[in-house]
Amino acid sequence: QGTGIIYISHKMDELFEISDRITVLRDGQYVFSKKTKDLCPNDLIKAMVGREITEIYPESKSKIGEVILKVKHASRKGEFKKIDFELRKGEKLGIAGLMGAGRTELMMAVFGAAKLEEGEIEIGGVPVRIQSPKDAIRQKIALVTEDRKRYGLNLTASVEDNAVSVIESSLSKFGFYRRKLGRKAAEEMISRMNTKVTGMDQIVGSLSGGNMQKVVLSKWLLNDPDIIIFDEPTRGIDVGAKAEIYKITEELACKGKGTEVTIGSVGKDCPVRDLCFMALSWLEMDLPLQIYVPGRKEPLVKVRIQGTDGHVQFRVVCQDMIRRLSLFDQRRNDLILFVKLPPGHVDPGSGIP
Repeated sequence: QGTGIIYISHKMDELFEISDRITVLRDGQYVFSKKTKDLCPNDLIKAMVGREITEIYPESKSKIGEVILKVKHASRKGEFKKIDFELRKGEKLGIAGLMGAGRTELMMAVFGAAKLEEGEIEIGGVPVRIQSPKDAIRQKIALVTEDRKRYGLNLTASVEDNAVSVIESSLSKFGFYRRKLGRKAAEEMISRMNTKVTGMDQIVGSLSGGNMQKVVLSKWLLNDPDIIIFDEPTRGIDVGAKAEIYKITEELACKGKGTEVTIGSVGKDCPVRDLCFMALSWLEMDLPLQIYVPGRKEPLVKVRIQGTDGHVQFRVVCQDMIRRLSLFDQRRNDLILFVKLPPGHVDPGSGIP
């Protein structure tokens, strides 16, 4: 129709897929404007963040240890039902699901921000009752929430006040907050996180999305948690901040921390591609699938989808096949499969028999 469109995004794949020309701004300054066909992702990333990033997703080197967190039969009416999972020291556990699948609600319940109606939680093999975030914090659990502005930060307070908010009681003596200790702790963590601020007194609401997220991480890391829940940790931040957060996640895992990462989609560029996945949904199923590759008579893999969102879990299975067996053309992003369902079942994604 001849309409001109300005499309603003941090997502590289979207920009290269739909745009004709890309203009880059950094820190309020014009950097360049070039035809999309003349750019590669690395050039664009360098222009956006002002430096070259050689590795966005660090290689996983952490060693998996004993079970640190076990959730059994967790349920909340209308949100999730009879969820079981384990998290081990040094492990990064991915919780996958579409919007409304129950992943955020499950993590909020584990953290005590919502009450479990059924189920049990064990930490280090010992049953615990987590009825509030205070209980979770005492058990060395941290939650980096999906909505940092609503749940993660006090936007009208300073960087320092936000950074020390979790450990403020430990910095107080006889009811008085020891500001020198708090300032020192905040400065050291903000520096370690490479957070761009004008000072500890800067109002946190004036920071960029990526720097806000680093302040959220700072307040939890100052409490030295053993279990860290990341709920969509890179939503709404630039690629440079994403790379730094992925690096921090890997460093924590290498220190033996257990980390859970919730994600909304599983694609070939998923940053948690080497994790164990658990898919969640409203839909309960018990569905055996046989997956075939063109030209082969025998099924390549047999899998059973149980109690979760069929098309999300099926996507995870296919992603694992791609990673392990390299059954795709490197020049393409897709994999053609034939799926044989049992008689009487329908495809969970389309509803087609």
